[in-house]
Amino acid sequence: MRIHARVDRSELDKLEKELKVYGVRARKELHGAVQRTTRAVARGAKARIRDKTGTLKKRIRTKMERDAPVGWVESKGPHSHLIEYGTKRHSLGKGVKRINGQIVQGDVIHPGSRPYPFMRPAFEQEAPKLIKEAKEILKK
Repeated sequence: MRIHARVDRSELDKLEKELKVYGVRARKELHGAVQRTTRAVARGAKARIRDKTGTLKKRIRTKMERDAPVGWVESKGPHSHLIEYGTKRHSLGKGVKRINGQIVQGDVIHPGSRPYPFMRPAFEQEAPKLIKEAKEILKK
């Protein structure tokens, strides 16, 4: 599951123009700021997960691009999107199923589940801090 969250492009365009003027040191510092923010988003997402087994938390990963200040936080859990966005009421299909240890026959209707967002709130909490830190780096 990937949530494509973007920071205001006008802010980034301004920072990018300024970054071209600055040297290697500023680029390294900005790369470090993005890396710290990426890790903070992952920590925040893990803290927001309500998971009994811990499998979803274990599947949250971070990646950094080597040459550019770009970072990703992604969840490799196959059910991540169902937790983040919730589900509508739907049929589980006809046939024999075991639900909570009981055998059920016929068409089973799942009532749906409410969303428990964990990625988006983590990103929204950390994004303004990154912009502020990037401005500070470029002011130096």
